[in-house]
Amino acid sequence: IFSKVDHPDDFKAFFRIDTKVFYRNITQAVELMGEIINDSLFEDDKRLKELLFQIRTDIEMSMLSSSVGVARSRLASFISRDGVFGEIGDLSLYPVIKGLTDSFADKIDDFKVKMYQIKKLLFSRKRLTIGVTMPKADFSLFEKAIKGLINRLNENTEADRAEHCQYDLPVIGQREGLMSSSQVQYVGKGANLIALGHKMTGVLRVMEVMLKYEYFWIKIRVQGGAYGAMTSIGNNGNVIFISYRDPKLKETLDTFNGTAEFLRSFDADEREMTKYIIGTISNIDMPLTPKMIGSHAQHMYFTGMTQERRQKNRDEILAATPADIRSLADIIDDCMKADNICVFGNERVLKDNRDVFDKLTKVMD
Repeated sequence: IFSKVDHPDDFKAFFRIDTKVFYRNITQAVELMGEIINDSLFEDDKRLKELLFQIRTDIEMSMLSSSVGVARSRLASFISRDGVFGEIGDLSLYPVIKGLTDSFADKIDDFKVKMYQIKKLLFSRKRLTIGVTMPKADFSLFEKAIKGLINRLNENTEADRAEHCQYDLPVIGQREGLMSSSQVQYVGKGANLIALGHKMTGVLRVMEVMLKYEYFWIKIRVQGGAYGAMTSIGNNGNVIFISYRDPKLKETLDTFNGTAEFLRSFDADEREMTKYIIGTISNIDMPLTPKMIGSHAQHMYFTGMTQERRQKNRDEILAATPADIRSLADIIDDCMKADNICVFGNERVLKDNRDVFDKLTKVMD
């Protein structure tokens, strides 16, 4: 999913196939990709059952080992359309997969029909985008190899006639508790600052670092006993605060709600500000492997991020002052007042704090 910079309701979703190979294996790699796209079969019931159970197990393990990711994804679905779409493949997918595995014999035929329908309509030459990262002098090797795959896609005229899907993805703010057997909580709160009438600025990146290592560190980790807390600010305007392995719940929400007041009184000497700025720059300007360079270029292409915009963000980061940090207080205040909450945690703790939530959801039976 690629979200347009500064446009929380505009995103592109792709079915993506990646590979990394030596130059001498480019032809074989492209042939394998073409086989996946053009020749996948859904006839082996035994293998399909194994794969569906594997997906179910992966989701269940993710709920236990990456509960913070589940909470973050669910919270994002309360604040932006791309968040709604992305969450469809996370927690919301679980009851679908569970239903398929629990009633495999009854549902497998319909499942296979849908898989073939998707395959027939999805892979179109007209909607294909190819990204490759390699020395320009060797590009002819790839160019020659990819022609066969493109020619096969040209034969799929039915996919070319398929209309673009218009997603009905209403963004509905919520306060939800996700009940599990976890002994700790993952407490999240957030909103989309652009939807609330504010603009993105590079200073928000400095605030991210400062909150993580100062306000959240002291209030949530040192005083609250949590493993940590983080701030996530997307280029689409999503602002998310979330704690990690947190024994508290309401106290952490109170800390998030108090962030704006902390920012209003924030001050730092030159040494402290330099420390925050260096930490911020180290997160956005780092050495990249060839694969990372390719992924970064693709992300810029689809999101509309320009080099000019990136430089503007850098300049704002490098010039950030305590007064700039204080100026963010109203933005964060509005985001917290939007009152979008998602907490993944212990069932008893969530029920004891029932007044915090609009609804409680059990994540696994």
